[in-house]
Amino acid sequence: MLALASDLVLEIAGFPHFEMATLAFCTLGVALAQRGKTLAALVAFGVATLVREDGGLFALLFLVLLRVMRGDGWKEWRAILGSWELRAAAVFGVTAVAMFWIKSAYFPGYPTFSANFSGNNWDHVTPTLVMNRVVYLLTTPRPFFTVAVTLALAFYSWRYLVTPVLISPLITAHVLAVRDDLAKFPLYYVMILLVIWVGHFIVTARRAEEGKLRKSEAIILLAATIAVSMPVFLAVTRIPQMRTIANYEPFTVDALVGLGVDPNELAQKTLEATRGLPGVCVSNGVAALLPDDFSPEQVFRGSRQIDGNCVNTFRFIGPGEEHFALLPGQQIDPIGEILGRVAHERRISAGQ
Repeated sequence: MLALASDLVLEIAGFPHFEMATLAFCTLGVALAQRGKTLAALVAFGVATLVREDGGLFALLFLVLLRVMRGDGWKEWRAILGSWELRAAAVFGVTAVAMFWIKSAYFPGYPTFSANFSGNNWDHVTPTLVMNRVVYLLTTPRPFFTVAVTLALAFYSWRYLVTPVLISPLITAHVLAVRDDLAKFPLYYVMILLVIWVGHFIVTARRAEEGKLRKSEAIILLAATIAVSMPVFLAVTRIPQMRTIANYEPFTVDALVGLGVDPNELAQKTLEATRGLPGVCVSNGVAALLPDDFSPEQVFRGSRQIDGNCVNTFRFIGPGEEHFALLPGQQIDPIGEILGRVAHERRISAGQ
């Protein structure tokens, strides 16, 4: 119950995204595999692979963890490579790579990786940026507790390091990301840290079954689980000194509000508003409503700049408003403040 009430889980609940299904089905797969239900476990991992193109990589991670926990036959490389866990991991890993290729080849509408992570060939990465983000990670409760608990548990078994090591490339990509918010693991992006915690619980359960779990080891994990629970985190943020040191703000959950309009009607209004205008550029929300009517070059989102070719820009307002700055030649601010307005901006709503 403490794990379910953790700050990590509730942070994700504050901004729910379908990617969490990947972790849910992977965890289900592990539970089924540990009970000897191999076929059912493979089905669960297969569903996780289909959630999103990177789902197979998470399935690979947990399957490798399962093989490590089994621990038999490590001196026989044929036994290792022939295990059902590693064979399934290879299949799901290849599937993920194929899905990435298919997406880039046939659905190139938005350069996800460059817009979120690499930017312009990682030219934004500087020693100062790396230092600032590492300091942030070491002074913020979520990543700090995750690292501290991992190191403490590693003294009892090296298996606790398997999940952090396997997920480390993705963590590194977030720390070096062109989007500053990704380096802070907000909202559903905190799933990466939750993967590590799930891995720790899996290893602990296995060690308990083997009779190797020490009392102090269990106490560390229990104390850590309490420490990352929402009541404790919320209490920490009420202390001014800790708020400054932690650089942490508690999550908030807003009620999910529907647009209350017919998407087809809104799409028709959008087409009427944009028809015949030169240099039309739209937000990703408008493009999602009419994916076949706008080219990738017409869509602005994240760090994409609005250049001189965008004579008429369109975005939605009202419930579900997309909060982006619309200053020509400047980056769009994804944080939430409208930093400026331009004369040629057009707004689309159900009432206009």
